Amino acid sequence: DNIVSKIDSLEKVLAPEIKRQQATYDSSCVNWEKEVERMREFATNRPAYQRLHLREIHYLPNVCKVILKSNIPDACTFDINTLTIDTSSWSGYYFPTIPITVTVKPKDGYEFVKWSEDHGNEKTITFDLPIDGNNETTLTIEALFDNNDSIDTNSRFTISPNPTRDKFNLELNLSTPKILELKCIDMTGKTIFTDNLHCSGGQNTFNFNLMNFKLAPGAYFVNLSYKGKYVYSTKIMFEK
Repeated sequence: DNIVSKIDSLEKVLAPEIKRQQATYDSSCVNWEKEVERMREFATNRPAYQRLHLREIHYLPNVCKVILKSNIPDACTFDINTLTIDTSSWSGYYFPTIPITVTVKPKDGYEFVKWSEDHGNEKTITFDLPIDGNNETTLTIEALFDNNDSIDTNSRFTISPNPTRDKFNLELNLSTPKILELKCIDMTGKTIFTDNLHCSGGQNTFNFNLMNFKLAPGAYFVNLSYKGKYVYSTKIMFEK
């Protein structure tokens, strides 16, 4: 596919010049277009012929098409053996004589739960590929992620010390990874500062130092929101 896309991009670059040549010399583009199509056909068919040649030389069984995907688009990337896959959906061909190792790498805000087809919940798995004599086989491996867009009602938030002078700690316990927005506002509703908190599933601790803000003594609010919806708000007292 990569070679075909390169041919397509080069064709777009050269096509205007070919047309100018045709107009200048009263020639036809038909042969050029046929040759470009032959290149596409060669690039498309070559991998299959390469695999067939390897099978004949080394007496190998037919290949297995390995499909990697996730239940949530763009939730992760993969490593398969020494190859890094920068998307959450990919396929490739492997000879089933050697086990393969797959690692899922979740992106920020997503929690990996488990693999499909009883492959367990470890992020890195190694397994054998199916063999069916001279027939090509297919194996689909799907990474399953938590797709809950809300904050679990069992989530816990704690701020300490309270009252404080200029520092406080925020502790959160979430069931799944989330990116929360924190806002500290005064009693008039003015925003003092904001921050994005990249939280993992489980216990999280964030430390804040507001010394440079030179806050006046009094009450302030610390608000947390997720995707624009408030999930937690508490009052914090700052002293001299």
